[in-house]
Amino acid sequence: MKINGTRLLPVSRAVTWASLFDADLIRESIVGCETLDWKSDHELEGKMTFKIGAVRAKFNIFLTITDIIKEDSYSVEIRSKAGVLGFASGSAHVSLIDADEGCEMVYDAVVKIGGKIAQLGSRLMNSMAKKKIDDFFDAFVEGIEKRAADWMAPDH
Repeated sequence: MKINGTRLLPVSRAVTWASLFDADLIRESIVGCETLDWKSDHELEGKMTFKIGAVRAKFNIFLTITDIIKEDSYSVEIRSKAGVLGFASGSAHVSLIDADEGCEMVYDAVVKIGGKIAQLGSRLMNSMAKKKIDDFFDAFVEGIEKRAADWMAPDH
């Protein structure tokens, strides 16, 4: 499955870039993500629960960030396992572009799903993926704005 798009973020490229490396913000932005921690400078590991229709799966997730060009772009490899229910893996390339109202994030991803989860059908998976991406960006922007408000508070 290929997923791509552009999302306007209401903050600068520098703030967006820093936010993309904030494991707590990323964890808070992914519905069902329980843990997400840095294991090295370029590797994250976590756990999440994912509900697809009537199926509920617990995934161990592993992310490796490569091809980093600071405040411009990076690539990420994603691997996840849900035991007997299957797996999801993929890769994405993320680019940041200055915009009048903040920063545009452009993403191109390829996702592969296997096992029992894949039997749910591509239409359901495609619509679910779009909803999860929209939910992620809504929460991500909310998290960035909250952190920016905290950074600007008089006690900081």
